[in-house]
Amino acid sequence: GLAGANVDRTGVVIMLFCSVCFGLYAVSIRYFIRQFHPVFSFAIVAQFVSLGTLAGMFCFGEPQRIFELSATAWKELVVSSMLGIALGHILLYTGIRRIGTTIASGVQSITPFVTAALGALFLSETMTRLEWTAGIIVVIGGLILLTAQSAVPTWKASH
Repeated sequence: GLAGANVDRTGVVIMLFCSVCFGLYAVSIRYFIRQFHPVFSFAIVAQFVSLGTLAGMFCFGEPQRIFELSATAWKELVVSSMLGIALGHILLYTGIRRIGTTIASGVQSITPFVTAALGALFLSETMTRLEWTAGIIVVIGGLILLTAQSAVPTWKASH
């Protein structure tokens, strides 16, 4: 693995591809739907994503399992949908609209630390000293992006 850690190389490649997809996502949001309010923008995107998700569920999943969920599982699903998906994306769209794609993505560098804290609290997961060090370096890079924002002219799409 990398630096002595047990790292699945396929997982790393998948996450790198995921990063490319999220970069394209942020740029697409800014380019195509920036003229709309973030709540409306998310509603538009969510409708298209829902169609793909439902199609995938029926083609590759086990849709009948939704009837096996307990009341607690449904509550957790609704709360995570409202916080992690709806509110998270609306705030992301607002940030992209206000500070641009690069800075918004850079600020998201705090996400691994929030995830680590929540993972430790709920899943008993831990990060190694090397992972913490690398994460701190990434956060410092995000802070540099924020402070450098005023020194660089903002790119305006002609679309």
